[in-house]
Amino acid sequence: MPTEERRRQIVDAALGIIAEAGLQRFTTAAIAERVGISEGALFRHFRNKQAIVVAALDRVEEVMFERLPDRTDDPLDWLGQVVSYRVQMVHEHPGIPRIVFSDELAHAAGPEGAARVAALKRRALALGREALLEAQRRGQLVDGVSVEDMTLMVQGLIFALLFGAPAAEPNDAAARAARAWCSLERLLRRP
Repeated sequence: MPTEERRRQIVDAALGIIAEAGLQRFTTAAIAERVGISEGALFRHFRNKQAIVVAALDRVEEVMFERLPDRTDDPLDWLGQVVSYRVQMVHEHPGIPRIVFSDELAHAAGPEGAARVAALKRRALALGREALLEAQRRGQLVDGVSVEDMTLMVQGLIFALLFGAPAAEPNDAAARAARAWCSLERLLRRP
């Protein structure tokens, strides 16, 4: 198997272990077992566990930001698409919240990992804030709406969709996110 393909397989196995069993089971032995290689072979691809965590952070960043919906002419419509995408993404990659919201795993990657996780959180919030600021500049938001407060509400909506009652299928999750966004958008958008 080509090295890059094996590295991706190792990273996906690591994310799967984190999603299914949490950090207690996140060991190089468990990763090697899931991939079907020896621990020694694992270290031909990564110098140590910290390097696997850093590669997992790369994968998380790719999934979180490189596949976002294309921007549209309407920032609120685009933000609604982002909300649906985030919910569907986590349904498909359930290890992502544990990586992004676990200080323990961030520290397992060393100072670089902790800084990257913090940057991922800031970048995720900034997406919503930027869309809301653009909507405000265009006069699309109702009067008296605080962009900072609305950014928190959008983030809270995503968290509620992710950590509330789980949807059975990714399409169910995306549809539920779209419905919830429509409700929030009605409160935000100037008629």
